[in-house]
Amino acid sequence: MAKEVDPCDHGEVVDAGCVRAVLAELVLTFVFVFTGVAATMAAGAPEMAGAAMPMPALAGVAIATALAAGVLVTAGFHVSGGHLNPAVTVALLARGHITAFRSVLYIAAQLLASSLACILLRYLTGGMCEEISNRAKFDDLLFYLHRKMIFIKNDMYHELLG
Repeated sequence: MAKEVDPCDHGEVVDAGCVRAVLAELVLTFVFVFTGVAATMAAGAPEMAGAAMPMPALAGVAIATALAAGVLVTAGFHVSGGHLNPAVTVALLARGHITAFRSVLYIAAQLLASSLACILLRYLTGGMCEEISNRAKFDDLLFYLHRKMIFIKNDMYHELLG
């Protein structure tokens, strides 16, 4: 049986572990979004407008994103759970594995981190905004790899939480 927590635990307000976990989510999400968006921008746009992006470029972006997610979840698991994604945080809140207070802090940190990563990338590239013309294929590939990572992560949670 998995351990459930009190959704309104007010002791977390002054808990140093909570602050450390929120900062970990901020840093981990920043690195994850920075890596994923940078890989997408590095892949570039196809040579002809409206042409499909080469599959090796899409696969390279997907592999970079999946490897970043795997490494970052592993690195942050012992500190914050390595959520990296508000959807994961909400799912863990719904299942009673984290408190409502902590989930709000995690989501705020994740949204702030992703915004900062995109702002930094925009600054570093001089305002470059590349659109991926074959967005449906790219999204399908990322969705498939992300879904696989979630299944692996859920298996880790079930093993650790019993």
